[in-house]
Amino acid sequence: MKLGFCAEAEYRWMRHDEGVTAASAQPKNLYDNNLALFEELFGRYDGAVLPYVQELLVNDIAWKMNSRIALSTHVGGAAYDEALARMGRLLERVDTRLIMTHPTLKRDFRLFVLGLKKAVPLV
Repeated sequence: MKLGFCAEAEYRWMRHDEGVTAASAQPKNLYDNNLALFEELFGRYDGAVLPYVQELLVNDIAWKMNSRIALSTHVGGAAYDEALARMGRLLERVDTRLIMTHPTLKRDFRLFVLGLKKAVPLV
């Protein structure tokens, strides 16, 4: 096996519709599974969740919000409200400072995430 750098490489993550990532990285394939993963992970802590684990959630939300695949747009009505409430329950255990200082979570998205955390709309 060789390791090294290649000047001709191209970064193709979620940039091309024909890629398997673009086809499978949709809310209907990600939302419930990812939330269940974080619910299980956060559930391991009776008190405060480790900051690193909190940051994993914030980072996951940030890249999905930036890619427009973060929300469970495949459901509607009460199911959509419950999906957002699940995320909000996780965010209640995240330090607000981590949300406010995350480097790739855009300002408008921060307000939305903080609104989920506090279960009140901030926008």
